[in-house]
Amino acid sequence: MTTPRILAIDAAAHFGWAYGPIGQIPKSGSQYFAKSGAGASYANIMLGAMRWTTEFLTAYPADYVVVERAVPDTGGIKNSTNYETSEMKNGLIGVIVATARLLKVRNPDLIISDQRGEHRLWLSTVRSKFLPKKPKEDNAKPMIRQKCIDLGWITQAEALADKGFDRTDALANWYCACLLIDPKNAPPVDPLFLAAERRKREAEARSQPSQPTVPERF
Repeated sequence: MTTPRILAIDAAAHFGWAYGPIGQIPKSGSQYFAKSGAGASYANIMLGAMRWTTEFLTAYPADYVVVERAVPDTGGIKNSTNYETSEMKNGLIGVIVATARLLKVRNPDLIISDQRGEHRLWLSTVRSKFLPKKPKEDNAKPMIRQKCIDLGWITQAEALADKGFDRTDALANWYCACLLIDPKNAPPVDPLFLAAERRKREAEARSQPSQPTVPERF
């Protein structure tokens, strides 16, 4: 039996994705669903999500598709989402899950079962599994991005090239799905492992031969 492959998507008009078998370093990226970018219409974004999901899963088959649950619209309360954002994310989740179902992905409905047999991945679950302790709301996304860099899942330059935190949020979703589906084979992300990885990278950097200095000509 092959190792389960997971596609995790941080759903938004500009979205992030992470893909790979459980236990391996995932591939990842971020882009717009529609060619016209941030100014695209709702319909074009939904159509773009359907096309992208179809093309990606055709080229890179997955056993699970993971999309984080939308934060509910709570009418302007601090740190809540607004109606337009909630509507967009819920629409994208529906399109992605339905497309995955059409393509016969084993479980496109997400991970934690409740009594009704449905599956959903909560933001709070992702953060509690990926981060060592509960961060302040404003610090969560930067902490997730830095941890992805420390793990070697994304470079500093790649992280800074992203238009936000979509790519690293998708990576955190991917890890959480690994942990919930097959905890024994989920990649380690604990502080001791991070320290070991950092020491390994520092040792590799020290072992690299220094570039010769070219003398200036006068």
